Order: sequence, then structure tokens, then C-alpha cells
Amino acid sequence: MHVTDLTFGKQVYYSCNAGYILRGLNHSTCLHDGTWSDQHQLCEPVQCPFPSPPENGTVRFQTTGQPTTAFVFGDMIYYECKQGLALIGNETGFCLTNGKWTNAPQCKEVKCGMPPKLVNGFMVFTLKRRYNYGDNIDYGCVENYILDGSKTITCEKTGIWTEKPKCRAPCILPVKRARIFYNGRKIWMNELPHRRILHTERVSFYCKDMERNCGLPVLTQCIDSKIEIPACFQEPSSFTYNIMFRSLPSEIKQC
Repeated sequence: MHVTDLTFGKQVYYSCNAGYILRGLNHSTCLHDGTWSDQHQLCEPVQCPFPSPPENGTVRFQTTGQPTTAFVFGDMIYYECKQGLALIGNETGFCLTNGKWTNAPQCKEVKCGMPPKLVNGFMVFTLKRRYNYGDNIDYGCVENYILDGSKTITCEKTGIWTEKPKCRAPCILPVKRARIFYNGRKIWMNELPHRRILHTERVSFYCKDMERNCGLPVLTQCIDSKIEIPACFQEPSSFTYNIMFRSLPSEIKQC
């Protein structure tokens, strides 16, 4: 409502917010008895027609079932495509101020190329000649390699596979003579098959605290075939390891 003067004979003018239509006269006049004429104006929401689904797609409504009332400004709908087809565009639609719907998306067939190979790994799938949007492929790793990332990749609407995982390599401990703490227990190096631990596994090497004359376990971790041996660790000689083993940092009093 737009008002500049409220004396007898003056008029006020009405308008509606965007998305609404004025029903009734767009003005009222101040009468001699101090009342206004024609006070029956209403702002009603703009209506949109029943939305058309995209080809090979459907429209889903916010409420269960098909609405029995008209669609009005601000109403929202959802678009869906038939299985195997990619929805290109916005999956939601809105009734606009001009009584039209936002542009509907398209339902298209999207293909992906052959899934990428995985170094030190393999694909778990039935061989297909073509892969479509939504298809999934699972990966696994060869023995002693650990899968890093999602085991499943998916053909996306862009025609590209989601990021594949990696197979992380084990570590071969570069020490032949030592007693270590691994998997909750102390073991001699020759008890560890092939001196191998797997990606992300942890192992402790024993160092000697010279000031306190005690043993100290120092933790390190295997990360994709690489492991850093603690700087304080000293690999014993063959004589010390086999004959004088009770003097090793792992065998003396612990700090």
C-alpha cells in the first residue's frame, strides 16, 4: 500500500509482493465518513501449471501422492530419472513469480570407459562390454597389500569413474638382529615371517637409555613400503645377539 495523504478524497494504492497477484481494485478512496472504499483487496500467490516430467523421467512431489490443489509460487518439486539414466541439471524445480517452472533437467544415457586397473590389485566384477551411469566396480589387493580408500568406484553422470583406491605395500624391516614389540608381544626378528609388516602396522624397536641404563621401546610405523628405524636403535653384532642377548635393550630393565 502506498500512502501520501489521508484526508477526504485522497486515494491509496495497493500492490503485492513478487510472486503474488492483486485481486480487486488497486486503490481505495477516503470517504466523507472517514472510511475507505472497496476494502476487499487480496494478494493471491501466482499459480503454475502441472509440471511436465523430463523425457524418461518422473516428477516427485513434496507431499505423498499427487497434489489436489494448484501449484503456487514457491512450491518445489523433485525430478527423477529411470534407472540407468543420469539426471543432467537440477534435481529440484520451483514455481517462479512469472507462473512458470524453472528449467527441467534431462535424463540421458551416460557411459564410462573400462574401469582403471589397480597396481598390485584386481577388480571383482563380471566383464562387461559397456558401463553405464550408476554401475559399480569393486577392487581388492593381492596378498600382503592393504586397500587404501573405498573398495567401490562408481560411473558418474560426467562419464568418469570415481577415484579408485590404492594398494599400499608392506614394509620389509631392514634389520636382521633385534627383538621387537609387534602385535602386542615381544618377538625375535626370526619369528617375524620375511621380516614383513603391513601398511599402517606399528612396531617398537628397543633403544638403551645410557643415563638411566634401561631399555626404552620406540614406536615406528609402516607407510606404503617405507618405515623409519628409530635413530637411537643400534643393531647388535651377531655375537651379542646370539650369545650376550641378555644385555640387549629389550632384555634389560625397562625405563
